[in-house]
Amino acid sequence: MALFGYTARTGEGLYLEDRLEASSAEAVATQLALQGVSPITIFPVKAQIDWIAELRARFVEERVPLEELIGFCRQMYALARAGIPILRAMSGLAENARNRTLGRALEDIGESLKNGRELSVSFQQHPRIFPLLFSSVIQVGESTGRLDASFEQLIKYLELERETRRRISTATRYPMLVVSAVVAALIVINIFVVPVFSQTLSSFGVALPWPTRLMIATSDGFVRFWPWMLAALVGTVALWRHWLSTAEGLLAWDQWKMRIPVFGPIIRRATVARYARAFAMTFSAGLPILRALDVASRSADNAWISARVKAMGQQIERGDTLTRASASAGLFEPLFLQMIAVGEETGALADMHVDIAVTYESEVDYDLRRMSELLEPILIVGVGGVVLLLALAVYLPLWSLSSGIRNGG
Repeated sequence: MALFGYTARTGEGLYLEDRLEASSAEAVATQLALQGVSPITIFPVKAQIDWIAELRARFVEERVPLEELIGFCRQMYALARAGIPILRAMSGLAENARNRTLGRALEDIGESLKNGRELSVSFQQHPRIFPLLFSSVIQVGESTGRLDASFEQLIKYLELERETRRRISTATRYPMLVVSAVVAALIVINIFVVPVFSQTLSSFGVALPWPTRLMIATSDGFVRFWPWMLAALVGTVALWRHWLSTAEGLLAWDQWKMRIPVFGPIIRRATVARYARAFAMTFSAGLPILRALDVASRSADNAWISARVKAMGQQIERGDTLTRASASAGLFEPLFLQMIAVGEETGALADMHVDIAVTYESEVDYDLRRMSELLEPILIVGVGGVVLLLALAVYLPLWSLSSGIRNGG
C-alpha cells in the first residue's frame, strides 16, 4: 500500500484536497469515483516513517484478534439496525472495547467522523486492523443506506474465516507440538547431558560404536559453535524477512509454497476459496465487477493469486468475459469455470462463487483430516528413530564395558 495525495471536486462543485492509502493511482481514482467525487490530480506522496510508532505497532501494541472484529461487527449491526447514530455508536464502542488497540482505533475513527469523513474512509486509515474488504463493503452500505446489511455480510465472512483458521490450527497443532518437543529435548541433551556422558566414557578408554561417536560429535558441535549457530539462525531469519518484504520475494514465495508436497494443494484451495468468497460478498453488495475483483485480490492474502486476479481485471477491461479471464488465470478447475460461465449467463455470479468457495472449503477440510492421519504415523516413526538412535548411543558402550568387565573377571 502506498500513500497518494489528490485534488478533486464533488458533484456539488466543492473542492477537495486530501490523502488516501491505496495500491495504485488507479485504485485511488476508483475509490473516489465510488464516492461520487471527480479526481483532478492524483500524485504519490513519500510518507515519512515514524519508527517509534512502527516499532510500537509491531512489538508493543496489542493485536486485534478475529474474535474482536466479529464482536465489533455484531455490535455495529445491532446499533445500525436500531437506528443509533454512527458517531454515538462509535463513541460507545470505543469506551467499552476490551482490546486497547481496537479502542484507540475506534476513537480515531470517531474523530474522523466528527471532521466530516465518511465511515468507510475512516476505516481505511487503519489498514492493520480493518482490511480493504471491510471499508469497501461499508462503503456500499453507506451509499445504499443499508449499513446494517453490510455489517451482517462482514459477520458471516469473518465467521467463516475464523472457522477455516480454526480447522487449520487444529490440524497442525499436534505435529508442531511434537516437532517442537523433540527439537527442545535434543538441544537440552546435546548441551547438558552428552558432555558429561562423554567425559565418563573417555575415562574408561573403550572403543565407541558409531551411534555414540555421532552423538558426541553432534554435542561437541552444539557446545563449541552454538553462538555462531544462533547468529546464523538470526541472520537467516532477518534475510528471509527482508526478502519477503520485497514484492519480488513475496511473489516468489507465495507461488512456491503452493507447490509444496502435501501442504501446497491445501494452501492453494484455501486461498482460492478465500478469494471466491470475498468476490461473492463484494459483488453481491453492489460493487462493480472490476472493483470487486480488486478488493477480492487483496483479501486472498497471497501475492501470486492477487497478481493473477489483477490480470483478470485487466483482461475484463479489454472486453473479455469473466469466464475467459478466469480460465487464463489458471486458478479454477474446469468444473468451476463452467459454474462461472453459468453465473455470467444467468446473473448469479455471486451465488456461483459462493458455491465454489464452499466446495473448496470442504475439500480443504477433508485434506486437513487426511493430512493429520498421514502425519501421525510419520511423526511416530521419526520420534521412534530419534529415541532408538539415542538409546543405542547410550547403551552400546555400556554393554561393551559390562562385557569387558565380565571377561576380565
